[in-house]
Amino acid sequence: MLSYFIISVLLSWFNFLQQQNSQQKRARTRITDDQLKILRAHFDINNSPSEDQIQEMASQSGLPPKVIKHWFRNTLFKERQRNKDSPYNFNNPPSTTLNLEEYEKTGEAKVMPLAQPIVESTEIIVKEAPKTPTFTK
Repeated sequence: MLSYFIISVLLSWFNFLQQQNSQQKRARTRITDDQLKILRAHFDINNSPSEDQIQEMASQSGLPPKVIKHWFRNTLFKERQRNKDSPYNFNNPPSTTLNLEEYEKTGEAKVMPLAQPIVESTEIIVKEAPKTPTFTK
């Protein structure tokens, strides 16, 4: 009976240690300047590399493919965040307006902040179709 208890405790401890081992975090990879040059050169050409290209970069840089995939994903996210705030992003509505009538009259361009942001109307107007005339004999 005691040996069953000891075996049970040992198995529980073994399972616990195995679980701890599998859940340990991987050490953070420090990317060197040379490795960064390789990744950046590929990113500037194609920000979504194929598996073959990732393997090629892994052999060139000595980095694991998983690290390269994460670097590309994170770098692409940062680029998109940077471009979202860019003045060349035309998805952002303008925050200022120019009074063209005044400019045409005076030749002065006064840039003024918008009182209210431009919002496209999503209201749908449904009109009833005209009834077709019916003819009786």
